[in-house]
Amino acid sequence: MKFIFLLLICFLNLNSAELLLKESHKINKDLKVNIYINNDEYKELGFKILDRNENTIYEDNEFISYIDFKKLSENYIFITKDTGGTCCANYVILEIKDEKIKNIKKLDFGNCRIDSIFVNKKNELEFTTCDSQSIDVVTPELIFKNHKINMKKMKKPSPSKYELNNILKTIKKEKKEFPNILKYFAMELIYSGNINSVFELYYQYDKLFPNEKNSDLLREIFINFKESRFFAEILNLNNLSILQFENLMKKNKILLEEY
Repeated sequence: MKFIFLLLICFLNLNSAELLLKESHKINKDLKVNIYINNDEYKELGFKILDRNENTIYEDNEFISYIDFKKLSENYIFITKDTGGTCCANYVILEIKDEKIKNIKKLDFGNCRIDSIFVNKKNELEFTTCDSQSIDVVTPELIFKNHKINMKKMKKPSPSKYELNNILKTIKKEKKEFPNILKYFAMELIYSGNINSVFELYYQYDKLFPNEKNSDLLREIFINFKESRFFAEILNLNNLSILQFENLMKKNKILLEEY
């Protein structure tokens, strides 16, 4: 009985070790990426980064149904790992220097995907995605440079009264079909460094659509923003400290802690 048990373990280990090479990508003379099929029944994929001596530098085989390999430049390799369907993807970025891996960065933005990624003329990595922490289907854009929020590209001028009136006209026109449209515009303003304009927009909205539940809607917007993993960075984009943000909430009678 013991012999059969040990034989079974050996059989399972042998099967788990068998990997079918699907494709291979050469990074440079010292590095390559091999993509494997590691579960023939479910077609799950995995990949290994190997050196010239076939030593494994990095390995990943966690529930991957699709892998995309892209060489952005001599210094950056971009790997997309997809679990299938509309959700979810995460990413591995390899930074190469002197034909060796300098850094391995793993990125995960929840339900949001990286829309575009490129290396600029200064050899800096830039990409756009969104904040999946946001309300309902409202996912404001995030722009990154070298893995940090690109404040310069995200910051936009404060909207004029004319522009705010145009937003109100759009809300009035689309509100019936898109009940959460105010949330969309509020998040767009917050994530462009114009948090104060949210209140200008809201108070005009409240006059246009008087409802005692409007204050709950405004509170929900800011609670959701505060729960974002990028809360500190977007506060900085708005030139606010946490204390200044709390004072702004008190000034507008938004009690986040009691929601």
